[in-house]
Amino acid sequence: MIGQARHLDDPEAIRRVYQRLCRAAAEVSLIAQGQEWPFPLLLETEGKVGLGLSAAQGAKLGLKANTHYLMNLLDRGNHYQGTVRLQGWGWEDSVECCYFEQPRELKAVGYDGLGDFMPEQPLLCTFSSPTQDICEGRIRALGPDGLELALWGSGAVKGGQLKVGVATTVDFHLDPAHKVVLASVTASMDKDSAGIRFDPKADPEALRAYRAWLRDAILGQEKRDQDGFELGGARAVRGLVPTLVRSISGVQLLSDRDPLVLVIGEGGFPARVAAALGRKFGIAGLDYVQGEVRPQLQTLGAQEAGWGRLKLILIHQRLRVASGLDLTRQLAQEEGCPVPILVAGTEADGVLKRNRAVACGAVDFIPVEPFHVLAVMRAVEETLRLFR
Repeated sequence: MIGQARHLDDPEAIRRVYQRLCRAAAEVSLIAQGQEWPFPLLLETEGKVGLGLSAAQGAKLGLKANTHYLMNLLDRGNHYQGTVRLQGWGWEDSVECCYFEQPRELKAVGYDGLGDFMPEQPLLCTFSSPTQDICEGRIRALGPDGLELALWGSGAVKGGQLKVGVATTVDFHLDPAHKVVLASVTASMDKDSAGIRFDPKADPEALRAYRAWLRDAILGQEKRDQDGFELGGARAVRGLVPTLVRSISGVQLLSDRDPLVLVIGEGGFPARVAAALGRKFGIAGLDYVQGEVRPQLQTLGAQEAGWGRLKLILIHQRLRVASGLDLTRQLAQEEGCPVPILVAGTEADGVLKRNRAVACGAVDFIPVEPFHVLAVMRAVEETLRLFR
């Protein structure tokens, strides 16, 4: 219900939480050795969840089968914690996976009243900066006491536009005929969002109308959750089915979202990256390169001097023609590619490979054999943040 945090002990309600997080390619975290470690959630089936956590990583953390651990997760502004039992390891879509028994109860750890409802598409809004400039943003979640603004992607909050503890005014439409203007304060900022809390002295009529709308929106959201519940479970790669993989001048669009990453590698390497990261990043794949790369990307928006939607290129060192390093040099030095390039390959001689990749114009070298989902995801995230 609106305005309160709830413990969940109904098996279907718990499964719905995991299915939502799975479809959103979210991370959950385990507490091991007194520390909290985040891992991507890859799948949910009845009584079981799978994380992108290899047996080698588990050994480093001292994880043991049939042992219970605490799992933390964040769902629509609610922080939950549950006790899970490690069942063992296996493979899902060529990615090593660690299986845990689903908790019988998810305990609400905290509640901030800012993220009960997540619209299907972020809501456009304006807000005032500390210098009273009018800035544009996107609301990714709303609660009875405030809302969350995105800190990444199109329409994201930029540096200096908000400051924790400083007053702001948010202005947005609940529908074309219903505008809301509320005095607020920036309550928090983390890596993904800014928490905006409404001023208790804000316009009471506006708050009352907003909360009535929110209550109806949450009821509708709960109905959609019930209708969308899948007895067979959910996977993080759900939607990456052949109907979404279409040839584009030699390029396969494996996941159509932003930011878009071009993966160049032979065989199934682009598809493997898409299976692991495609619910969080857009992934386009190219397994054969002859001549210049940019002309092959026109349907992705690359025109003449521009590189279209691309924000990053990931090149495997092993290609059908020439080598990944030669292609990196070509992109960086001959084609003047403006987006960052990462070179990927086996982890052997990693320092030497990193030096060679950087010398050719890459930002970094990342090991992908063995393929550790979390490490690859973090490398892509950090590089995108560095160059956005």
